[in-house]
Amino acid sequence: MSASGFLPNIETPIRRRLRRVGAKTEPFASRSLAVGKQAPSLLSGRVGAVRIDEITSQRDALRSASAVLSQLLRGVDDAIILLSKEFHSAAFSIYETAKRFGPALGLDEQLKELTALRKQARKKTTPPASGTPAPAGAPEPAKV
Repeated sequence: MSASGFLPNIETPIRRRLRRVGAKTEPFASRSLAVGKQAPSLLSGRVGAVRIDEITSQRDALRSASAVLSQLLRGVDDAIILLSKEFHSAAFSIYETAKRFGPALGLDEQLKELTALRKQARKKTTPPASGTPAPAGAPEPAKV
C-alpha cells in the first residue's frame, strides 16, 4: 500500500507489464463484460455482475480524479516555474547591483563567492558518453 493507505503501490516491472492492458484491449474487455452480464452463466463465482459494475464504477471514478489531479499538478509545476523565474531574476538583480556597489560596501568576499557560483552555474555540462551509466538519481535520457 502507498502512503495514502488505500491506493496500491505497484513495483515498476509489474507496472510495465500491467500497462499493456489498456486502450487497445478496452473495446474487447468492455464488450466481453457486457456479454458476461447478459449471460450470467458465463461468469465465474469470483466475478459476478455486481463486481463488474463495482470495478467499472471505481475505475471510471479514479480516471476522472486522475484527470483533475493531472491538471492540478500541471498548475503547480507552472507556478513553480514562474516563481523560480522571479526568484532568479531577483537574485541576478542583486548580483548586478553588488558588482557595481559591493566593493564600496565591503562586500568583496561575498561578491567573489557570488561570481564563482555564477560561473559554476553557467558551465555547460556534457552528457555522459553513450553506454556510460548516468549517476544515481539522474533522469533517464529521452529515447527517440
